Parts: sequence; structure tokens; C-alpha cells
Amino acid sequence: LRRKKIQEALATPPITSGVKLTIRNKSRDFNVYQIPLDCLIYNPYNGRFKSKFKTYEALYGRKLDAEDATDVQIISEFLWKSNEAKNKLTLEDIYEKGQQTYGIVTRDGQIVDGNRRFMILSKLHEKYPTKFEYFEAIILDEDIDTRELIRLETEVQLGTDEKEGYNAIEKYLRVDELIHDFNFAPE
Repeated sequence: LRRKKIQEALATPPITSGVKLTIRNKSRDFNVYQIPLDCLIYNPYNGRFKSKFKTYEALYGRKLDAEDATDVQIISEFLWKSNEAKNKLTLEDIYEKGQQTYGIVTRDGQIVDGNRRFMILSKLHEKYPTKFEYFEAIILDEDIDTRELIRLETEVQLGTDEKEGYNAIEKYLRVDELIHDFNFAPE
């Protein structure tokens, strides 16, 4: 169902064109579309809250499922509490100006970049359902595996000016994951 809704979003006129993004070492231009919030899910590999996921998994003996409504609430709370003061400011900013920075999503609706913005838009949507209905994002035009998803998310978050900084533990967990779980060379 998510894939179908995303295909429908791709059939609408883009709100921005010509956004450069590197996929599999090839830079390409992408369009940005308005995607209904209800067809998106959090990225479970997001480095910004990896330590929270790992702690939760250790405490409760199970992985969080970004497609389960109860787990979505838990993930949303992780994101909100990661920097509540900044999130309140971002919420006010998005309320006043709308979404200013586009995200990146996969063809099946998984957020590669923009989990915090998505969480904030979802909170605003609960309060103002007709005003905050969409997440503006690049929709990747090919399927990517977990390794490429993590590489892309890392490049976007750590390889550019950071929107909301990763703390030291999150950075080290991401580097360890890239080297040991996904066989990237240390350099």
C-alpha cells in the first residue's frame, strides 16, 4: 500500500527539481515530491538514535518495528526526547513556515533522511490534520539494500553540515556498524 501511494505521489508535479544526490557512487538529479505522511515509516537504521534502539532491544529482548503503531510511538518519543528544546523550536518553525528542508525516502516509504522532520510533521498533523498532510522528499527511483541505505543516510547526515548533531556514542556506533556489519573500509 505504501509503494502504491508513493507511486501516486510520483505521478504528481514535483515541487522542486534538479536536486543532486549520490547513489552507488553516481551523482544524479532528483525531484522533490509531497508524500502523504501515512505512507512513510521511520528508518530503523538511523544513526541518530541507534543507541536508544540498542538499549531498548537489550532491555526488552526484541527489535522495534517501524510498522507497528506501538513501536512507532516509542520511536517518536526517542526522537522527541533526543533534544526536546530544539525539537520545540523546529516544531514552531515548521508550524510557521512549513517544511523548509526536503527529506529522502525509499520507494517503499522508508525515511532515509528526515526522521525528525517527519516526527514533527506527524505531531503537527495530529493537531492540524488539514494543514500538515505531507512530507516533502526525494523519492529514490530504485530499490536499495540495507548497506546502501546506511551509507546514504551516513553520508547525508555526517558528510554534510549537520542539522541536529550526532552525539559521540552515536557516531562511534555508526562507524563500528559500517566497518563490522557492512564491510566498509575504515578510510
